[in-house]
Amino acid sequence: MDAWAPATFTGHDAFWPLTGAHADATCAACHTDGVYAGTPKLCSSCHEADFEAATEPDHVKEGISQACEVCHDTAAWKPARFDHDSAWPLTGAHVVAACSSCHEGGVYAGTSRDCEGCHVPEWQTAEDPDHVALDLPKTCEACHATAAWAPADYAGHDAVWPLLGKHRDATCESCHADGYRGTPTACDDCHHPDYVGAEEPDHTGEGFPLSCETCHAATGWEPSIFDHESVWPLTGAHVEAACSSCHQAGDYADTPEVCVGCHQADFDASSDPDHTELALPTTCEVCHGTGAWSPAEFGGHDAVWPLLGEHADATCESCHADGYVDTPTACDGCHHPDYVDAKEPDHVAEAYPTACETCHTEAGWEPSIFDHQEVWPLTGAHVDAACASCHVAGVYDDTPELCVGCHQEDYDGSADPDHAALGLAQTCDDCHGTIDWATDTFTGHAAIWPLVGKHADATCQSCHAGSTSPG
Repeated sequence: MDAWAPATFTGHDAFWPLTGAHADATCAACHTDGVYAGTPKLCSSCHEADFEAATEPDHVKEGISQACEVCHDTAAWKPARFDHDSAWPLTGAHVVAACSSCHEGGVYAGTSRDCEGCHVPEWQTAEDPDHVALDLPKTCEACHATAAWAPADYAGHDAVWPLLGKHRDATCESCHADGYRGTPTACDDCHHPDYVGAEEPDHTGEGFPLSCETCHAATGWEPSIFDHESVWPLTGAHVEAACSSCHQAGDYADTPEVCVGCHQADFDASSDPDHTELALPTTCEVCHGTGAWSPAEFGGHDAVWPLLGEHADATCESCHADGYVDTPTACDGCHHPDYVDAKEPDHVAEAYPTACETCHTEAGWEPSIFDHQEVWPLTGAHVDAACASCHVAGVYDDTPELCVGCHQEDYDGSADPDHAALGLAQTCDDCHGTIDWATDTFTGHAAIWPLVGKHADATCQSCHAGSTSPG
């Protein structure tokens, strides 16, 4: 050993570690009066004076706990290392608040973390709005921030019920008149007086639905945002129609979209024409427009059957006497009585075909448009001949165009000269004209034997002895 003193007690850390400023402290600083037995191990035992002298914050006044190690370490009494934000963040006005305002009586253990734990007095004394009277919840943070108790801003309202338009400026009590529990969320629950008081249109009288949001927005009760055109266009008389005329008994759901859904009574009551008796279809829009129920105009008729000439002015029942199903499209289907009654010529007696359009047009039953001259010219006696004389048994198709087709009997029955016996050609028109069968006009003699001089005036029988007529 070098000397009795100084001594070096190397085992101190086994009893109480000397760290930070304690490492340089004198033994007498802790072991006062030279007493080493029973030396206290609590910080406050040695640092009572520091605790009492602390002013920022005032430990005694604020009732701060004497567990010095919570805020201080051995490096130095200052600065304190306690991080309040790790336990409970201090923001806004809480940063400068006195510790005792939350930790009353110096009690730091079990301090309430809920706002109401400290702010019930503010809740009780609030008047605008009166929190007690309105039974506002005590979850202060829903409306208040730490910056200050006032002004309040319930930023979370939108998560519960969005405040839009006029609602944003409404007072709390205008919706929460009976408190904040079970507040209704349907518009009508708050706006029923507006519904009842509405007159243009009269919501009650028209039986409007109570779902206000169908027609109104949060921007204002007026003007209405409902666009009927986007659902069902209103045109013509529908524009001025009362809502209840289509939405009977206030029923706006499943309103019929087909005309007859509202106009069945008009259909049943119609008499000119009688829709029921004629079995007219109930697709009203085919004949009627929205301008008015009458006059009606079936604008699409031409796509089914064109209405031309006299047909354009005909009454519906003149063709649809038996209804509108399977209406005939052939002329005779409607005009057979005209066919039977026709006398000049007599269609029945002459066995005319019933294809009326062959001779008639929509311009009128008379006059007939059939021009026989374009098909087969009628001259001489043919002009006055009965149709049936050529068109036997009413057959107008494949009528022969050669004379012998109709005059075979005349050929066979001829005696002067005897056509068959003489083997005369059946080209009747070589010798006969249409004026009269007995008047011969054999203009082709020159091709066989020219008639010149006296021969030109000679009678046929002068050469053709035994005959009295070349015909």
